[in-house]
Amino acid sequence: MVSGRPLLLERVARTSNALLLAPLLGEAAGDAVAAALFGTADPGGRLPASFPRHLGQVPIYHGHRHGSGYDHPTGDTYAYVDLDDQSPLFAFGHGLSYTAFELRHAGEAEARDGMLRAPVRVSNTGRRDGETVVQLYARDEYAGVVRPVRQLLQFQRVALAAGESADLVLEAPVERLCHTLPDGRRGLEAGDVTLLAGFSSADIRCTATVPVDAINV
Repeated sequence: MVSGRPLLLERVARTSNALLLAPLLGEAAGDAVAAALFGTADPGGRLPASFPRHLGQVPIYHGHRHGSGYDHPTGDTYAYVDLDDQSPLFAFGHGLSYTAFELRHAGEAEARDGMLRAPVRVSNTGRRDGETVVQLYARDEYAGVVRPVRQLLQFQRVALAAGESADLVLEAPVERLCHTLPDGRRGLEAGDVTLLAGFSSADIRCTATVPVDAINV
């Protein structure tokens, strides 16, 4: 599929063995598509948007506000559409590979010196070399205003040989969580922040909650 935007692909996905997205690749498209289809290159791209299952889900995005949308930290759903499955067809950050990857904690997450840090270990558990994109999201648990259920803070592409592992430290400034406070100032209230690391916004493998101090910008 050659497209520069999310489309309704539920029927295509249901009737196809695989779906390759080529987002307006330009003059290099032919070689890139052929390499991915014939397996000489491992697909490393990840979706920059959520693909809906049905038109009635629009707008749908991974960073919807707490208490609305298709997902909620408690496991309950507070969506506004009448569908059996209210999740995206393909979530933000989704992408497959010709190999398999695992992600686990490699240390204690922390908020220190103005930075959020999440140590993780990513492993290629398949039989061939490949690339993946490890993504770090965060959720402000005690904000005085409604905040996103998850917010992308950082991501890192990593290439691993079959059976290889690598330790990463996903980090981002705490200030990336700043927002407009109830009194109109920009900043961040003191409280807990949950860090979520995974391979997409819907494929979270590691979570940790850390306390953060207040910030006034």
